[in-house]
Amino acid sequence: MPPNLTSRGTLSLKPDYPDTVRRYEAFWNGDLIDRPIVRIHGVKAPGIDIPHYPDDYYARMHDEMDGLVRGLVGNARRHIYYGEAIPSAYLSFGCDEIAAFCGGRLLFTEGSRDTSWSEPFVDDWEDAFPIRLDEDNPLWLRMQAFMDACAEAMEGAMVFSPVDTHSNMDLLLAMRGAERLCTDLLDRPETVDEAMRQTMGVFGGIHERMFRRYGLPAANGVTLQCDFSCMVGTDMFRRFALPYLELEAEYFGGRTFYHWDGVEALRHTDDLIASKGLYAMAFVPGYGNGDHKDFLDLYRKIQDRGKAISVWGSPDECKLMHGALRPEMTVYDTHVGTAAEAEALLDWFVRNT
Repeated sequence: MPPNLTSRGTLSLKPDYPDTVRRYEAFWNGDLIDRPIVRIHGVKAPGIDIPHYPDDYYARMHDEMDGLVRGLVGNARRHIYYGEAIPSAYLSFGCDEIAAFCGGRLLFTEGSRDTSWSEPFVDDWEDAFPIRLDEDNPLWLRMQAFMDACAEAMEGAMVFSPVDTHSNMDLLLAMRGAERLCTDLLDRPETVDEAMRQTMGVFGGIHERMFRRYGLPAANGVTLQCDFSCMVGTDMFRRFALPYLELEAEYFGGRTFYHWDGVEALRHTDDLIASKGLYAMAFVPGYGNGDHKDFLDLYRKIQDRGKAISVWGSPDECKLMHGALRPEMTVYDTHVGTAAEAEALLDWFVRNT
């Protein structure tokens, strides 16, 4: 059996991992120890002379496996993980990789190594049914080998993050293309219903291979999303997307963040707040739409109705938001440059909670 990456009491790259687990347990239960969850990134480990490995979607898809895995472990060793930051490697090949695992192929723009997409490959849904993982797909085979190699190399030191969770409606979008899928919603809604039901088999197969096999997710839960929600109104979101997001959340006992992308998706605010299993909302305003600190009214509404939130900001922005938000229902992400700054920020949160 492969190692269970999240059953260990400690991680060598995160000596205070037991404390991190306790804090997350409190968060998932709507409780608080002495401060909110604060994930601090960017602090370099002293005395570690390891060059940065150029980790991106293209490298993960094409680099020689042993060197790639060594590089990911080396990247993790270059940093100290303050607060509830957890040493991990991101294994994704790109946003549309699940569509590729189902028979598509990922493409890259010339000169870009960190933007990939699936070439739509469904001309007729009936010919494409059943939607399922293609067990012989080279990219799916590589992902499984990648996970196995990472599990062996990272055991006892760190964890890896799951594949990009563009499943449900995002999977159909990658398979069919935006214009044709939008037309299907109007002209062939029952066919889309059936396609959505079949996506759950794909999600279940990935869950079985990743999460059951390796014990993931770690204390910090998993992220779910539906970026296609920006393209539909509330009625279609309620019918085609939300029920399947809730089913996906059941796999993780509600220990989920919803990656809520773009101001266009704010039309679904009330439905997301009322959803089952999507415990924390991680709203991303998008380029040109302000910063997280500019959406405090939204965050307060979310928390007042029982959901937690996840926010990004500078240390000063996080301090500002802390004055307005409920600490037991907030996760902060921030960057600092030094260990002294990280320790001072954590101390500030304890003193001001």
